[in-house]
Amino acid sequence: MKMRILIGLLLSASMLVSEAKATHYEPIDKCWRISHLPSSSKNKPGRAESVQPEYGTTNTWIGALNTRYANMMMPDVNIANVEFQPVGTVLSTAVKHFLDFAEKGDFSPNQVLFKCPAAAAGRIFEMYSTNGDYEWGGRDDREVGTAFGMEHVYASYYKGLGFRLTNLATGEYFSPFWKARPLTGLDRDGNGNILVKAKDFSNVKIELIRIPDESGHGVIYDSFIHSQPFGYLAMRGPGLIAPKPGQNHLTHYEGWYGNWPAVIGLHNSLTMHRGKTCLVNFVTPTVTFLPISVMELAQGSVRRGQFSVSYQCEQGAKRGVGPGEISMFFLTSPEAFATAQDLSLVEAGVATPYLLSENYHAETTAKGVAVTLYDESGTQLRFADPNRYFDRGANPAQMVPGGTQIGENRYIMSFEASLGQVGNGIAITPGQYSSTARVVMRFN
Repeated sequence: MKMRILIGLLLSASMLVSEAKATHYEPIDKCWRISHLPSSSKNKPGRAESVQPEYGTTNTWIGALNTRYANMMMPDVNIANVEFQPVGTVLSTAVKHFLDFAEKGDFSPNQVLFKCPAAAAGRIFEMYSTNGDYEWGGRDDREVGTAFGMEHVYASYYKGLGFRLTNLATGEYFSPFWKARPLTGLDRDGNGNILVKAKDFSNVKIELIRIPDESGHGVIYDSFIHSQPFGYLAMRGPGLIAPKPGQNHLTHYEGWYGNWPAVIGLHNSLTMHRGKTCLVNFVTPTVTFLPISVMELAQGSVRRGQFSVSYQCEQGAKRGVGPGEISMFFLTSPEAFATAQDLSLVEAGVATPYLLSENYHAETTAKGVAVTLYDESGTQLRFADPNRYFDRGANPAQMVPGGTQIGENRYIMSFEASLGQVGNGIAITPGQYSSTARVVMRFN
């Protein structure tokens, strides 16, 4: 009762100075879920749920029902014979942005999903887990990846097809045991209340991975028709019903579905095949270059090295870049590709002519130098983004596997690596160069 009297006195005193300040006073002592239209009476100044337009937008939203996401449009997968597609092979991968998939893509970046008191700072979390109460959605007894050295890979409904989810804000894999990411640096309104907006939630990486055939069902449909999801993003804060960190989703799903802003799944978002494929057998492990001076590099000199790639194909596999054919890619590391993007050295958003050093920003690393790649005819090749080479659009790094036949359905290809200046106005500095490229085969 004393508290109420004190508040009344404060309001009265405030009105003597400015009536407008009184109408915007919004005392709240817990987090509120914000789901109403801008015209709603809940948005009237003085209401606990109100969000004034200068601080953010509001709209209605439903939450994490099974298929309440935009079509994920994953690159197709081909589930082939394990002799040519070893367990652990990444069959498809894609980065999905929260604003693109959550709530069927209807969230706007500045949309307020939760409003919390100023005192809640440090107690607001994004929670995430696999769909741990469904056998083929990330249940703990269906974790199969640890056995072949890839933790947190879970069996899907389909034989030979596993999945793994990564929270790109933390770098951690999803598991059936709830994990927490502190939400910090959040926007506030004029009274200091914390506004948790759609832009504050994490993006997710989805990987589809070849797993042993013992798990899942043998039938492969053209489309991934199961509606049960793979994972969730939830909200935790004072006053909200929410999951607790470390609890197993098998029996712990507090706040579902309304306090969970996003669900992750592949319902009708993936086409699957069982086609003939090819396998890389051998790649020259190391190419070493003789030292070269900054002056030589500036004058256009290069150092060259040779390497080879051998591969074999299943009987009946077709090599090419068309549908159902097998193509080849050289991939940079994610770090090297990100550096190429920063230096404006990327073509079509998915490929680069330059293999930059993985430690490019270190003081001891040479700047302005990179490796370029050439086939036997002298044609310069491209390196693909390791996160985008599955995309179905045109990719300058995609090539047709060729080479010399060295046995039944076995071939060897020769390449030249050239270390030289990047150009493009990038200054050359002395230092070391070291980088890694991978070669992969893809069923188109």
